[in-house]
Amino acid sequence: MLVLILYFAAVFLTIFVGKEDSYDDEIEDRDELWGTIPRSMFTLFGIMTLDEWPRIARDIIHLQPWLSPFFPLYIMVTSFGIMNVVIGVICENCLSLVKEQNEQLADNESERQLRLREALQLLFSRLDEDSDGLVTYADLIHCKDDLATLDLIKLSDSTFRELQELFRIMTGQERDDRENETITVHEFTSAFLRMKDHSLSSLDLLTLLGGSRDVKAIMSKVERKLERLAKCLSLYPTFREALKGEISALATRERHEKELFLSSQLSSDQPAYFIIHDDENAPMGGFFPAPHTHAPPAAADDDLPTTPQ
Repeated sequence: MLVLILYFAAVFLTIFVGKEDSYDDEIEDRDELWGTIPRSMFTLFGIMTLDEWPRIARDIIHLQPWLSPFFPLYIMVTSFGIMNVVIGVICENCLSLVKEQNEQLADNESERQLRLREALQLLFSRLDEDSDGLVTYADLIHCKDDLATLDLIKLSDSTFRELQELFRIMTGQERDDRENETITVHEFTSAFLRMKDHSLSSLDLLTLLGGSRDVKAIMSKVERKLERLAKCLSLYPTFREALKGEISALATRERHEKELFLSSQLSSDQPAYFIIHDDENAPMGGFFPAPHTHAPPAAADDDLPTTPQ
């Protein structure tokens, strides 16, 4: 329809503008713009796109005022009418294509969900070895090295670590407390499918949870060591005071022994000896008067000082 309008308008302007003898050379590029029907169609196409149409139309309207309604009417029909219809058709086609693609994606997703459910049924039938409808963490670990189970996990577009983390999240138990926890096959399947609906965020979440659990275990060990260290440090003041008391007692004892020794020497000419006892129940040392029968040993001849000759 747009081509027909361009054609009839081009024929009209070629006759009344391009072939009009009364114009002479008053319009610049008249022959180039309106000399033939193809040239007129090309010029009208430019006017339809609103490209410099006032300059082109002003010269024609100046010489032929009766053509003044033609250009506004032509622009309204082509630019504001037919072009909008064309753009609307293009947009509608684009929307239709998008809708078809979305429907195709939905169908593909439905098929994927169906295949995933079938794979999960086979997978959990292998995990549920006793056929009681429950899956334990021990069942999951038992199938860790089973090639058929690993193939089913791969077919379900998942990993064994994801199943472990999903089990931990659903049971809400830590590593040491989840051995005897059980969940139903239906619950595990539903949670797995919900996780796969947002696979990217779920993978990130599971990775984050696994890493945070490892960090938590390390922090627990550090916390226990810090508690033991704090207990040791809390005993330090008591130990220090006890050590000060022992040192003070030893100093007092030593001073008392010295005073006793000096008093015994001043009161008697009897020699005395300082005796160190090896017995742990005996005193560490003391000054005792020497018996009269045990005189100090005489110095050896080698120990006597020599008189210089």
